[in-house]
Amino acid sequence: MAEELQDYSEPLDNAQREKFAQLVSLGISPTAAYTQAGYKNTNNSSCNHSKTRRRDDVSGRIRHLQMEFHRALTERILYTKQDVIDGLWDTVALARGAKEMVDRQGKNTGQFAVDLKAAINAYNLLGMELGMFVKETRRREDRHLEDLPDDELAAAARAAAERLGKPSPDTARHENTGSSSKAVH
Repeated sequence: MAEELQDYSEPLDNAQREKFAQLVSLGISPTAAYTQAGYKNTNNSSCNHSKTRRRDDVSGRIRHLQMEFHRALTERILYTKQDVIDGLWDTVALARGAKEMVDRQGKNTGQFAVDLKAAINAYNLLGMELGMFVKETRRREDRHLEDLPDDELAAAARAAAERLGKPSPDTARHENTGSSSKAVH
């Protein structure tokens, strides 16, 4: 038999259970919510708050309140994001002189403003929001010295020595042993 869907949009009849559901839906721990809702703190409180939370009406109300909170938050975030985008387009229009200036009472002044810096900044922000300006990042390949071929290792050592202003290992070896063409007996 299919479970009948319950509507938990209305507050619970029991004020303590409603308060408990509201607190838990806000992220308060069930133990703290149990005592804050007015239940007595006893040795069985952890067991009792668990029983209260498992009640169909309480758990349904908690789920409903959480969904309402997330829905309201999502709407506000989307609304704010759209407000920003609309404001940026208005800034572009104003900066390009396409929109007449208004006074504090909202009446047209008959003046047009041209602000290219604001337009460029607004276009930049819009482009970033729309994902148009994606920086390419190259991942540096990590290599270990023991993995380098001898010629690359020697070149890296010479380059490092030059940066440090010291003689390269090849030069130092030749200075210490004299000419490389001398044979050692």
